[in-house]
Amino acid sequence: MKNKRKHTRLTFEMSAAVTFASGFSCTGLTKNISFSGMYVECAELPMVRPGEPCSAVLTLAGTDSFPLKFHCEVVHGYGTMVALKFTSQENDEYFERFLNLIIVSSPDPEAFRDELRKNPVFPD
Repeated sequence: MKNKRKHTRLTFEMSAAVTFASGFSCTGLTKNISFSGMYVECAELPMVRPGEPCSAVLTLAGTDSFPLKFHCEVVHGYGTMVALKFTSQENDEYFERFLNLIIVSSPDPEAFRDELRKNPVFPD
């Protein structure tokens, strides 16, 4: 079975606060993250539908350093886990730091840089 993902997942914990279009919010930790989305485990999660818009604020677990806000859409939700696809972000400087954090945390930084060159996160 061929992997359809444009970006490799990286096991990485960041604090995440997610607010859904319904107004419900949850907080949790990312279980994995890529350049184009993340998988978050929340303490409590409402029923969510694929394609539902939401926003997410990410910070390094245990810090308040460079919070990064993404606009997202739900890919799927199950139990207390939700997969989100990034649709846009709000701060270019922090987003650049986020990309670099993923690259330097990866097992093969050069492969991740190459992946980003071939598949931009938000193509023009």
